[in-house]
Amino acid sequence: MAVAEYFDVTLPQGGSVSVSSANILSALFLFPLPQVMVIALVGVLLGGLVRRRLREEIVPTGDIVLPLAQISIVVPLTAAIFHLFGGEVGKINLFRDAIPLLGACLTYFFAEVSLDQLVFSLRRGISFFSSWVGTVQLLGLTYVASFATATLVALLYRTMSFWSAPLFLLPLLVTRYSFKLYLDIKRTYYDTIKALTTAMESQDPNRLGHAERVVNYSFDIARELGIRGRQLELIGYAAFLHDIGKVGIEEDTLDSVLESAEARRGEASHGETGADILEQVEFFRDASDIVRKHHHLFDNGSGSPGRDVPIGSRIINLASYFDELTQMELPERRLTPHQAMTRIKKEQGLRFDPKVV
Repeated sequence: MAVAEYFDVTLPQGGSVSVSSANILSALFLFPLPQVMVIALVGVLLGGLVRRRLREEIVPTGDIVLPLAQISIVVPLTAAIFHLFGGEVGKINLFRDAIPLLGACLTYFFAEVSLDQLVFSLRRGISFFSSWVGTVQLLGLTYVASFATATLVALLYRTMSFWSAPLFLLPLLVTRYSFKLYLDIKRTYYDTIKALTTAMESQDPNRLGHAERVVNYSFDIARELGIRGRQLELIGYAAFLHDIGKVGIEEDTLDSVLESAEARRGEASHGETGADILEQVEFFRDASDIVRKHHHLFDNGSGSPGRDVPIGSRIINLASYFDELTQMELPERRLTPHQAMTRIKKEQGLRFDPKVV
């Protein structure tokens, strides 16, 4: 249990996950609740202390206490569901106890994720539901592997006793390593994008930080609209790279002035150029259309406002314009957030999607 807690994985949206769920569930299927509570609480506590000592991490006391409180809620709730559906501790039969096992596993998963994301959303001040759905989608398959392992350990415990646990710990750690590798690759992409946008913005010191602010605004708007999962991720990539088509266009030149005028009319050529660049990279291909249309007018006179413009493009269009208004180079021209929104509202329905506004 302590080993599993030590090898936790930090999630991109916050919080962490470990493979200790398999240990706790297998113990729930085999031992009385008081013994399981001791195993789980001691394991979580030791894992936190070992991380603090061996990794030389500064682990706040709250980050050790919160998991203990979470275990104190999740484990008894899972045990109650297991017994409610007819499960008997220490007498597991895969076919007879399929419903109790499934009920216990689902209860543990949703209870743990819900409590973890509730704390995270309160700390960050973001929507709980969007954060919860994204985490469920991200961790679903990882938990399936943990639940299958927990069931196998419980079934083999009669014949192998204690040795059934370490036998299946290795595959779990391999699963954990694969999941961490997947997250590390995504994090590398993110860091590469961030470095690329910083290099682009260095052409004009006044635009430094523009892309990152647009990403933050876009995420906030998208979450308020209930967007999550893969679509939210694509909006983030597109927001970071929405001006990549401006590479080679120097600020304070005629080309730059014309490009800005085109953007106000919804015809910015740098959107097309940026989309063409992103289409050459498979990882960003799905975000290319968002970049292509991020300056398109919401109502272009087609009779169906917004139909041909992805929601991600509509969000980035507004977020980028809001940042430009509030970050003007000359202080006397810079607007407050309230003044910027007043101006934006005058163009909702034509340039901007009223729902996004």
